[in-house]
Amino acid sequence: MHLICLHGFIGSGSDYSIVADHLKQRRPLIAPDFPDYRSTPPNSRITWASTLADLDSLIEETTQGRPCVLVGYSMGGRIALQYAIQHQSRLKGLVLIGATPGIEDAALKAERLKQDSELAEKLTDQTIDDFLSYWLNQPILKSQEAIPEPYRSRMLEKRHRLSTKSLSTYLQTLGTGTMPSIWHRLKQLTIPTLLVSGEKDFKFANIGHRMASQIPGCDHAIIKNSGHSACFEQPTAFTKQLEAFVKTLEAS
Repeated sequence: MHLICLHGFIGSGSDYSIVADHLKQRRPLIAPDFPDYRSTPPNSRITWASTLADLDSLIEETTQGRPCVLVGYSMGGRIALQYAIQHQSRLKGLVLIGATPGIEDAALKAERLKQDSELAEKLTDQTIDDFLSYWLNQPILKSQEAIPEPYRSRMLEKRHRLSTKSLSTYLQTLGTGTMPSIWHRLKQLTIPTLLVSGEKDFKFANIGHRMASQIPGCDHAIIKNSGHSACFEQPTAFTKQLEAFVKTLEAS
């Protein structure tokens, strides 16, 4: 069964090498880079609709009708969830790590959009090193220091080659502030779903508990000794959950 894996905001597809290396049973694992779902130029106008359409094309072309599980971390999780709500017939299962269905409250959503826009504008005047110095030292991301070597160093090396212009574009178009809230649609999600939260990621663990109460038949796994990036910080524990989930799908 194919695993289609979507990375987070400043990540890349290669982040999932740590997951692939910890799988006991080798499976086709496809982890594209943003914006290369279909090699969209970084300076093109990216929207939620175009991103989901490109992801749909990638899934159709790479799986050729074979069953697949869509896995998404953080921003990748938001994209995966939005896609699953619209195209769940194409998926065998869904795995979300540190993801959210969006912001329901209009005032809070407007405030988040303002914050995202201000940061996006600031990004255009920063070097990537300056931005990473700020971004990676946020409390929610500090736990990434626990990602095992050599994987953490490889991730950091990739991040230092990112374009601040592209990151600014993603923040303005695919950020939480622009994301349509789909809390009210979670009950429509009928495919098997696994939510994963880090034990120390209190905000997203609480979001995960609430999501699990609304998605029919959903499981919520808490990964001990991990934060927001549970899939990378504790790869053995995460892949154990992932493989158990996939095996239940293959048996059904």
